[in-house]
Amino acid sequence: MEKNFLTIILIVLILVGPAAAVQAGENPAGAEFSAIADLSADGLPAVRILVKTGEQAINAVAAHLSFDPAVWQVAALEQTNSFCSLWLEASFDNTAGKIDLLCGLPNPGFSGIGLVGKIIFTAWPPAETTAVVFAPDGLALANDGQGTNILSHTEDFIWPAGSDLAENDLSK
Repeated sequence: MEKNFLTIILIVLILVGPAAAVQAGENPAGAEFSAIADLSADGLPAVRILVKTGEQAINAVAAHLSFDPAVWQVAALEQTNSFCSLWLEASFDNTAGKIDLLCGLPNPGFSGIGLVGKIIFTAWPPAETTAVVFAPDGLALANDGQGTNILSHTEDFIWPAGSDLAENDLSK
């Protein structure tokens, strides 16, 4: 309930001002979330959360993720270099294995491929496969005057057993 309230507040804050309305019958291009391997400044394992919007501008995102807390623990959530300028929530719960990122920016919004945030973990995962998984209730809200959710795809992050960062593709 609280997250829905925060989402509504974010929509109201960032959709103020003129925005191009979607033409009747037009279906905006879909957006997608992805998660890829990275390193923190301290050399800790990290996962970058990216959004790809194509040519459709967005004003807000809500990414809800889960991880196995028996395998990984979050040390911090980093917002440096994020396309977002307004943050309503950047939180994690290491007991429940949950991460919530809720942010946005004012008109004219953002389009293209951009960093939402970075999850910094406390240690390298053990020699077993683990994942960071997007919940199905994520949002990528279009800068269309209506806050249309254009999120159409998520790509979870899988850390294969026994792999290290050198084996992961950081160029995506």
